[in-house]
Amino acid sequence: MKAGKYILLNEKFYLSESLMISPFNRSFRYGDGFFETMKFAKGEIVLGDLHFERLFSSLEKMYFKKPSFLHKDFLISHIQKLIAKNKHSGNVRIRITLFRGNGSLFDPENLLANVLIETSPLEQDAWHKKGLVCGIYQDAKKTADQFSPIKSNNFLPYLMAAFWAKKNHLDDAILLNNFNRIADATIANVFLLKEGRVVTPSLAEGCIAGVMRKYFLGKMHECGIPVEETAIEPSDLELATEVFLTNSIFHVRWVKQIGKNHFKNAFSHQLWKDFNPIS
Repeated sequence: MKAGKYILLNEKFYLSESLMISPFNRSFRYGDGFFETMKFAKGEIVLGDLHFERLFSSLEKMYFKKPSFLHKDFLISHIQKLIAKNKHSGNVRIRITLFRGNGSLFDPENLLANVLIETSPLEQDAWHKKGLVCGIYQDAKKTADQFSPIKSNNFLPYLMAAFWAKKNHLDDAILLNNFNRIADATIANVFLLKEGRVVTPSLAEGCIAGVMRKYFLGKMHECGIPVEETAIEPSDLELATEVFLTNSIFHVRWVKQIGKNHFKNAFSHQLWKDFNPIS
């Protein structure tokens, strides 16, 4: 991933290689923050309203104090300025990181959120014909609590799962929760097509509250496609005809294989075509 030459911190632009935080920064020390990953295409942020809804909800849930400049219009205008300054064209990945400043665990300097925005170019959208080969990661569990839906800067289980997947020549890894049920993948939510209905882990199972997950759930409900948010056991993979992943960058990708289980892609491909969020 080639990052843009410039980044934006709070209200100022800097060169990407600039040193932006001190060794006493709480996000660096404790993971005190969260991030939002978005796609910019055809002159706008894809599903922007859903992204900003999640961003401000996470801000409140994590006890941040909102700086006066931080609002939706500021974010949209400065994302557009940064994309122009970085001379990106076509699809663009946007990452917004919100973090507190310096301080010890019990004594933050203040509760104000700092806002870091980065952009990088993306390939054009295309259906992933090859299919993903995944495995189930066992060495870390995703805790199911009120903070598990947030894309926290404390991303250790996903990071270790990604290392494990790469070491084992896999495209991605499926993470389990503390009940040994399926939570999500390293950078995506998980869906199964099983016995004529679509199932995905509920938020109570510890998965990230994905924007694309919410979008596709809404579209399937609108179209009368049987879909359920529920608990999913790893053994359910044996009964699934399809498995697919969703996130804000690639929208839908089908999983070809998990362990000894092989899957088809007719439904997920149709989903990708019919409900493309880029108008």
